[in-house]
Amino acid sequence: MKNALEKQALRSIMFDGKLPTMTVAGNRAFLFSFYTNHSVCGYVCGLDDDYRSAVKTAQIRKTKDGKRYFMADKIKFDADGVEPVRIPREVVERELSAIFALRGTFVEMKNDGQDVGCSIENQDFYIENMTKYLDESSKASEIQKDVVLADTRSKAQDEGFCIEYCNLIGLNYQNHFWYGGHVATVKRGGITLYIKAVGDINVCLVDKDNNEIACCKDENNAGEFYNIMKSHFDDEGLVALLCGSVDSKGRSLVEGSGNWFEWEAFDEIKQEYVGPDASDNVFDSDRLLECLSPESLSAVFETIEECDE
Repeated sequence: MKNALEKQALRSIMFDGKLPTMTVAGNRAFLFSFYTNHSVCGYVCGLDDDYRSAVKTAQIRKTKDGKRYFMADKIKFDADGVEPVRIPREVVERELSAIFALRGTFVEMKNDGQDVGCSIENQDFYIENMTKYLDESSKASEIQKDVVLADTRSKAQDEGFCIEYCNLIGLNYQNHFWYGGHVATVKRGGITLYIKAVGDINVCLVDKDNNEIACCKDENNAGEFYNIMKSHFDDEGLVALLCGSVDSKGRSLVEGSGNWFEWEAFDEIKQEYVGPDASDNVFDSDRLLECLSPESLSAVFETIEECDE
């Protein structure tokens, strides 16, 4: 079940085609409809429940130390702590599919001679706005991903590492479960480090009655988990399910086996693989960009040097 924030944010996208913004206080968020230097209007929404309250006007005030805030539903919100509302792309796509289906129903009714008023035009308006949002969201996501990758490469380069290849699917898909096989190459000196996601994945997503919703069995490091599960959750949802949680829809993850990130080092001068036994070449982190941090890479190369002594 969607929480109130997600429901209201989807309505904003349907009517405006823009990424809605919010500010958060505890388990409540203020979703902005209008924002000036002096006042705001919008909705107080629950982050984990269905609470929603319309706020026509709230005056922005300042604390003694100059921090700007406003009161809504007796809750103090930071007027400058504005951030975009994060809605999983698959949620918006499912809503868009439902609108397309509803439009089809109205078209059939009209063809049967029934009066549907402006219903078809309304659905076309929603479809145009949501499609626009998805297009802009994709572009923004790719730009953000490129910026983060460039920053990751730059920080690594400052420590002498050269990241030549990195198959980052998306910032919200960094866990090793989403990947299979070679994901990154790192070089320093005469050593080339190959980073891979390996291991047999055998997991099923089930509903509250233990009925199978989606199942992934990948024994070839082919990255099938992403193809099968991406429409159901992202990193945040995956980690919660892996920890044994049941999500708001009553779903849980039955894990038979999973994979991990590991590395393999090749000495270009000696023309041979170097380093410890296979059991000692597994990354501590389960997130790709953390594996590529200067701290993580330095620890790996220190291990390689110790084995070479």
